Amino acid sequence: MRILPSSRIERCTDAHAFYALYTLDRLPQDDIRRISRKRLSDELDIAERTTRSLVGILESNGLVDVVQAGIALTNYGKDMLNGLGIRLVETTDTPYVIGRSTSGAILHYTGKPLFKGVEQRNLALGKGADGCTTWTMRDGRLFMLPDWPVDDEDPSYATKLRQTSGLSDGEYLFIVGAKTEHQARLIAIEVALDALDLSSTGVDTDADMKEGAEDGRMPFEPPRFRSSN
Repeated sequence: MRILPSSRIERCTDAHAFYALYTLDRLPQDDIRRISRKRLSDELDIAERTTRSLVGILESNGLVDVVQAGIALTNYGKDMLNGLGIRLVETTDTPYVIGRSTSGAILHYTGKPLFKGVEQRNLALGKGADGCTTWTMRDGRLFMLPDWPVDDEDPSYATKLRQTSGLSDGEYLFIVGAKTEHQARLIAIEVALDALDLSSTGVDTDADMKEGAEDGRMPFEPPRFRSSN
């Protein structure tokens, strides 16, 4: 699904759209599964009027349902979110990323290797991050890209990162460092979404496309919310 280029929202990016859906999907099971616009605005750290515009676009595309009681994720919105194959992880005491606060995003992608870490770092720095490192699992071994064997060089951290992230073979973890955790989280999401675009265009064969659709990795095109800044 795509949003027309004219559908721009000031100070709002793809990352805000993803995090809005992600937040709605993770409301407690005992909750009414709806959230107020004010509460969502606080979660996204953007103005309430900006949240109103964002929610309006999400609603127009069938991703959220809005009633007086609050905002809820639709089944279609949940399917699209799951189809992106991105999940967020908390990262603390990370010695290999520059930044006061850190946050991570994992992209589930089991195709041929496409990422070297340099592009992801440069993108993150361009968005205002202090640092960014890319990690992956290959045959049960943890690497920091491009090819640093963490199990050999820092086995204690390798064990810790496995436990805290739940990283699996073929997945990519982008850890971003920034001035605040919120800033780091949004930039990590942007890096993961950019990597998703690359992985989508990097598929070579119809067989690979069929495999991706069957295991739920890439059935949807993410909506675009480009910042006007």
